[in-house]
Amino acid sequence: MTKGEYLEKLKNQNRNHISNLQILIKTMNFNIEKLKKSKVLTDNIEKKFNVNSYNYNLVYEMIESKTKFIKDLEELVRQIQKISARKSSNTDYDIQRMQSIGDLLYTYETQLGTINRNDLSNIENLQLNAIKKEIYEKFMRYRAEIDRAILMEKFEKMKNRNFLIDTIYKLFVLTEAKDLERENIFSAIKGIDDCVAGYNEAAEPTKEYKIIDILADIEIYLDENKRAKKYKNQYEGILKIRDNIYSTFSIERKELKKTISNKYKSKYPMPIEKNITRMKKKLQKTMEFLYKSGYVKSYENVEYKSKMEILIRKIELLSEHVRRELER
Repeated sequence: MTKGEYLEKLKNQNRNHISNLQILIKTMNFNIEKLKKSKVLTDNIEKKFNVNSYNYNLVYEMIESKTKFIKDLEELVRQIQKISARKSSNTDYDIQRMQSIGDLLYTYETQLGTINRNDLSNIENLQLNAIKKEIYEKFMRYRAEIDRAILMEKFEKMKNRNFLIDTIYKLFVLTEAKDLERENIFSAIKGIDDCVAGYNEAAEPTKEYKIIDILADIEIYLDENKRAKKYKNQYEGILKIRDNIYSTFSIERKELKKTISNKYKSKYPMPIEKNITRMKKKLQKTMEFLYKSGYVKSYENVEYKSKMEILIRKIELLSEHVRRELER
């Protein structure tokens, strides 16, 4: 095979690589379109609940990196066309360039194929879980404001006891018990405040959130806390969250009733230790209240993680390799 024939072979191989890359880019575009549709869906849910959640769907970042890669690749293709069209007296140089470009195109073909084979179908579920986290925390913030206000009312009533009751307290040496009861209220308030302070808007979820559980918690709270209506803004905020859940998610009434029933069972009083003081019993009740009201957090690992950041970085690296080849 002459050098001229070998050069033609390299040109044909590179044309095949380019054709394969175009097919792979079309596949990537198809996947991107699916991610865009999914993002529109989840963005609309975010707007409806007026929450800001952790962003798993980096479709626009992927589009940006893909667009840059294609632009650089097109410049490389123009170089191939330029080499192919000219009548060069330096065949050895052209062979070297076409071989170098061919190796690069083969690498791109392999890596783009790998990128396209990555399953991104879990992105929507991850995004929905992030939204559910924000819905739950929004409900808990409203609930915390109400619960805190009720506890503060109780504290103010204790502080404003009339003279006769205070005299009785002193007469029976119950001042310490009174102070412990106040301390108990503040322990509950601190537990609530600590919990809410730990909420981080748009942070990545640390557990799986189920909309049926969130809705059950809301229904139970509204059913058991009639005094909450007194706090109009917070109460109406909770009602709006509940109504939006019903109109956005598919809720099976039978499953909801079962979940509520199970949650009621779990709310049965915890066993109280025997032979402990009255105030310690109250403290234990406070801890029970914080736990069962959701002010004591539980953490789990999310089962799946998004690969989009890694894939986007891989596309960016492809573009960087193209630029280096163009600058040679």
